[in-house]
Amino acid sequence: MFKRFIFSLSLVCGVAHAKNFPIEDDLMKLMSLEVQTTSAMKRPQSIGGTPASIFVLERRDIELSGYTRLPQLLKLLLGVDARRIDNNQWAISVRSAASRFNSNVLVMIDGQNVSDPIVNGISWEALNYPVDDIERIELVRGPSGSLWGNSSNNGLLNIISRHGADTHGVSVQASVGNEVEQVIELRYGAPIDDISSFRVFGGYIRGNESHAKEKLDIEIPPNDYTRGHHVGAQYDLQYSEKSSLKAQILQRKSNNGIVERLTNLATNRLYFENGESFSRHTSYNLRVDHTFDSGLKWYSQLYGNNVDWDVDSSDNSQRVIAFNSAANYQWQQHLFSFGGDYVSSEGDFPDNSLNIRLSAINRGIFVQDELKFFDERLKLIAGVRWDYMELMDHWENSPSIRTNFQFNAIHSIWGAYSKGYRMLINTDQELEFSAPFPNDTNNTALILRANSKNAIDYSTTTELGYRFIEDNFNINLSAFQSDLDSIFIGKITGELINGVPTVVNTLVNEGKATSYGYDLALAWQISPTFNALIGFSYLDYDLDELSYLEVNVTSQDYDNSQFYTRLQWSPHEDVSMQMLAKFIDKHRWFDTPAYEILDISINWHLQDKLTLSLVGQNLTNDEFVEFPRDSELFTTSSAIGRMLNLTIKYEF
Repeated sequence: MFKRFIFSLSLVCGVAHAKNFPIEDDLMKLMSLEVQTTSAMKRPQSIGGTPASIFVLERRDIELSGYTRLPQLLKLLLGVDARRIDNNQWAISVRSAASRFNSNVLVMIDGQNVSDPIVNGISWEALNYPVDDIERIELVRGPSGSLWGNSSNNGLLNIISRHGADTHGVSVQASVGNEVEQVIELRYGAPIDDISSFRVFGGYIRGNESHAKEKLDIEIPPNDYTRGHHVGAQYDLQYSEKSSLKAQILQRKSNNGIVERLTNLATNRLYFENGESFSRHTSYNLRVDHTFDSGLKWYSQLYGNNVDWDVDSSDNSQRVIAFNSAANYQWQQHLFSFGGDYVSSEGDFPDNSLNIRLSAINRGIFVQDELKFFDERLKLIAGVRWDYMELMDHWENSPSIRTNFQFNAIHSIWGAYSKGYRMLINTDQELEFSAPFPNDTNNTALILRANSKNAIDYSTTTELGYRFIEDNFNINLSAFQSDLDSIFIGKITGELINGVPTVVNTLVNEGKATSYGYDLALAWQISPTFNALIGFSYLDYDLDELSYLEVNVTSQDYDNSQFYTRLQWSPHEDVSMQMLAKFIDKHRWFDTPAYEILDISINWHLQDKLTLSLVGQNLTNDEFVEFPRDSELFTTSSAIGRMLNLTIKYEF
């Protein structure tokens, strides 16, 4: 396995853009990877000097895509497996098989964890954050637990909002499509005085049903419509060069059609029924940054999220309040980073099989030291984080060691060794319950049982990387191997329940696995008006031998590869185009054949303040299924067809 790791290389690269396609003076900066990222080290730092596998989607990339929903943008990130389940649900992951509720990737907006604590994952269909207010998206692959802790085993996604000073004026945007959505976005921003700005915004989305898909020898009518709206506000204060404040509030509501897989209580056999889910999120975020005269840079952040989730009149709710603070201080050749956080969550589940109220408090602290040697060409970073999990009544640690060596202006290498884990949430408490659960055939009864035994997922990851930088061409290679422990598996046994032969699937944290992979890409600025990003990613997941369990298990080995091409071209100063092409190989975990994705967007600046965008998605497919697994909660996939969207944006 170690030899396979050494010879597995990956190349990932992000290309940034100015307001128009880069002129020659900007080209040197772009291709030297001076794009700033804050997620990897909890401080601003260029990609070129960061010992981690990073991809940054810049503002220009977002504008050129023409996409109107946040999950669509994640298709542009190399190394992300983003699969559309139907017309309102997504399965998204990093360095693992995609799933609707992925708990091993930390997703944040401006440093605020936006995971739904009820399901310990992201309800992407309900994350109605306005795309036009996003400045950039930072993807860090690999464990980031030594800084960020919870649920960052495989990586983190940090969505950075635009500063209030960049969104002055009125913006009106409307989008219509043949199958998927009608979107309206409104925004008004203005300065309050010389040092502060604000914006208020709101939007509405309406999505239609998708195509039908044949399943279990019956035709399941699609029921994946969506209705949603959001309102919010942001305030930015730059009190001085050393002090700033950001305050945000956002409320989003979503109604989505679902096809429920239900079980007859008498026979435990499967049937389908159309249903509806409703969610309401109210979140707030307050952050203060300050640089002291001593050089100490410090920030503190307070945020919260109230969630109401209703599935066919089954009411659930959860409340989260969190506080975190961090600082950086340069002392001689040491750059220290340190901080801590506090997260309190409680939930009510009155109408489901748990019928209880749950609560948990998690606390964490971290410290990191960065040393530079040989005229700052060699960088060594060592850090560790400790988290106290109330549900397990003990501390967990997550150490990491990272190094970066700059041979010269063109060549550099980096390496990392890190450990991560998934912290427990409310529904991970030591509970045993049985509930009717659908099976994959119409002939055998099946029941689900859960018994997590308060275990959590652990990962130990080793990474290697290489960067090559020239004026108009760069390469960024990285490879990883992860050893996974205490992962969820399903133990399959047979029982006779009420006289009915029944398959029982018991979920436990008793699995072990090893995964390794790589991504290959190159960025080439062919001319000031044309660039290309071409790549390849590969993931291999090997589940350890589980014969000692003496039962069948639901998990299995798999591998997956993706080819990636993104081209951006500006044939005229008022016209810009982007093409995204992906080829996804056959995936054994999903039992999907190989398929391709082709999205093309054309943006035309009709006037200084008026922009017209035409976006075609899935242009090579009349009908196909990206995510055929129907075993996840309230997840029944549909066939996805060609989609055309026309967007008009007017700013004044």
